[in-house]
Amino acid sequence: MGWTVALIALSTLLFLGGMSFILWMERHLNLGAPIPVSPPDPDGPLISILIPARNESRNIRRCIHCVRAQTYARFELIVIDDHSTDDTPAIVSEFAAQDPRIRLLRSKPLPEGWVGKSHALAQGAKAAQGDWLCLLDADTFAAPELLASTYHAARVRGADLLSILTNQELLGFWERVISPVAFSGLALVYDLERINDPRRPDAMAIGQFILIRRTVYEQTGGHHAISNSILEDREIAETVKHAGHAILLIDGRALASVRMHTSLREIWESWVKTIYPGLRDQPEMVLYLAGAFIIGAVVFPVWWIAALFGLIAVRNLPAALIFLEATAFWAYFIRNRVIDLSTYKIPPAYALTVPMGIILFTCMMLDSYFRVRSGRGLTWKGRTYLTK
Repeated sequence: MGWTVALIALSTLLFLGGMSFILWMERHLNLGAPIPVSPPDPDGPLISILIPARNESRNIRRCIHCVRAQTYARFELIVIDDHSTDDTPAIVSEFAAQDPRIRLLRSKPLPEGWVGKSHALAQGAKAAQGDWLCLLDADTFAAPELLASTYHAARVRGADLLSILTNQELLGFWERVISPVAFSGLALVYDLERINDPRRPDAMAIGQFILIRRTVYEQTGGHHAISNSILEDREIAETVKHAGHAILLIDGRALASVRMHTSLREIWESWVKTIYPGLRDQPEMVLYLAGAFIIGAVVFPVWWIAALFGLIAVRNLPAALIFLEATAFWAYFIRNRVIDLSTYKIPPAYALTVPMGIILFTCMMLDSYFRVRSGRGLTWKGRTYLTK
């Protein structure tokens, strides 16, 4: 009888704890109102779009096509080639020959103490003529209204820096298994309400798209102030906000999409170079999250399997109650994952791969942690960066 009560209590504790966590995650995954689509401002300022590109022949053509289709016509596009070894410069040169608004800028050799992307953007900003700078990744594909809508939102809401959450194109198996888990994990660390609250120190920007007032960029030191940061997007948002300027991170998934990775190797390298630096102020969080993820990937599945076999073996009311709790939790969890996956146009069956995705992402977290702590450094696009 004592064991029966203990098992029911443990099952109930797992049920209540798991449901509370899911509800908490639902609140954090609420991105608020999406950025409204706005017409172009005919009197708007010149906006300089800066695209750092290193071996981006897979994406750069589509990216530039999307930029040229913008309804906001007052822009210049500067693509900074960061020592590519593929056809990236040739592709950009083709566009530059057709459109006087487009320029190819060859990056100078990377100085010691600089990260490649920041060095490229610093050179692009120096060459830019616009009153606003738009920092755009080469794998970001803009809807025609993106520039007009983001500029309008920044002006109306008084933001000196505006960044957006983008739609993710997840087409391959490993992208669909790992990336939704990774994006959900970010919700544990970053809170949009706190980021957009000027009274809070929390700051974050998404490097795939950042629109920043040029005067603010220069006053806060631009990329020179964060030259050695591998997470230049978050660092520039922190620098701007802590200097007393307004930042805004908003849902822009209807206005821009991104294809970040196409292979397990690319996924692994991208997240490994991001996770630990992203938690540099709370490194213990890596181990905490890894433990929490392992519990989610192991304990909760084992709970349901044990409840099923217990019901088959015993066939009594306590066993039925435990099985009911475990099944109710998993039914609600799978329902939520199916809804979440639908936003990425991922088939519902991938909800069953969540434990696999959690285990792989946990391994990435630990790899990031030990690479930094051991001094081996983080690798990105053929370069290794030592970070603390």
